[in-house]
Amino acid sequence: MKKIFVLLCVNLFILLSCSSESNNDDSIVTLPVTPTNLTGTSNFVRTNITSGPSSCNIILTWTDNSTNETGFKIERKVTSGTYEIIGSTQMDINSFTDSSVLPNTSYYYRIYSFNNGGNSPTYSNELTISVIFNQPIWQFRNLEVTTYRDGTIIPQVTNPTEWQNTTTGAWCYYNNDPANGLMYGKLYNKYAIFGTHDNNPNTPNKILAPTGWHIPTYEEWIDTIRFIDPNANPLGTNLAGSAMKETGTTHWINPNNGATNTSGFTGLPGGERSFNGSFRYIGTQGVWHSTGTGNRDYFSLYNHLTTIGGGSSVNSFGYSIRCVKD
Repeated sequence: MKKIFVLLCVNLFILLSCSSESNNDDSIVTLPVTPTNLTGTSNFVRTNITSGPSSCNIILTWTDNSTNETGFKIERKVTSGTYEIIGSTQMDINSFTDSSVLPNTSYYYRIYSFNNGGNSPTYSNELTISVIFNQPIWQFRNLEVTTYRDGTIIPQVTNPTEWQNTTTGAWCYYNNDPANGLMYGKLYNKYAIFGTHDNNPNTPNKILAPTGWHIPTYEEWIDTIRFIDPNANPLGTNLAGSAMKETGTTHWINPNNGATNTSGFTGLPGGERSFNGSFRYIGTQGVWHSTGTGNRDYFSLYNHLTTIGGGSSVNSFGYSIRCVKD
C-alpha cells in the first residue's frame, strides 16, 4: 500500500507541474491594432518651366493605434492592378515616402501593422491619390513655323501697308531681316493665332502650333508666373520677369535689370511689329501672344523691369509665340 501511495503522489506532482507550465506560456503574442486615418499628399520637384517634373513622390501618413507593433507595411496598386507591398517602416514610424510614382497616374494605398504574432486584423482605410502635373511645359525657343499644322502656307508679309490691312494669318522677321529670325524667331499677327487663313467666314480655322503643342492660354501664363513667384499679384507685382529673362546684355540692352533666367525660359527681346507695320522695341522688350481675349492677350518682358506685364492689342500686332506642351 505504501508503494502505491508514493506512486500516486509522484504522478500527481508531474500532472500539476505540466498544468502549471501550460498556464504560463509566454509564446502567445497579441496582434497589433489596425492603423487608421491613412492620408497622403503628392509633391513635385521641377528644375525649370521648359521641362516636366524631374521627380515626384507621394508622402503617406497614418495614425498608429498600437503599442506592440514591430512596424508597418505599405501596399499599393494602380487602377486595375493588384496590391503589392512597396515598403515598410519600423515601430512608431507613421509616415512613408513613395518615390516611385509617375505624373498623371492614380495610385491606391493601404497599410497594416505587424509583429511576431502576425498582422493586424484588418487593413487601414484605402487611400486614392491622383498624381496630376498641371504646370505648363514651355518650348525652349520662339515659334518659327511657316505653315499651319496641316501644311497650309502662312504668308510672309513685308510691306507695312499690307501688314496693316491684312485680315488673315501672317508672319514676318523683325525689320524683315532673316538674321533676326535666327535669334528671335518669327513675329505673327493674331489672325495666325486664330488660324484664319482666308476671308471666308464659313471656312474652318487652322491650327498654328505643331503637333503635341498649343498656343498658351492667358491662364497658363498666369499659372507660370505664380509657379515662379507664388506671391505674385500676378501682373505688375511679380518677380517672374527676372526669372524669365536671358542674363547679360548680349541681346538685352543695358540695363537688363534683375535678369537671372532661373526659370529656364530664356526670354529674348525680339521686339514687336505695330498695327501700322512698323517695328519697335528690339533689345528692350520681348512680347508673346496668348489665346486670351480682351485685356489679356499678350505678355511682355522689359530690359528695365524685373516684372512680367501683359495687356491687349489689335489683331494686326506682330508678337513672338512660345508654345506649351499638350
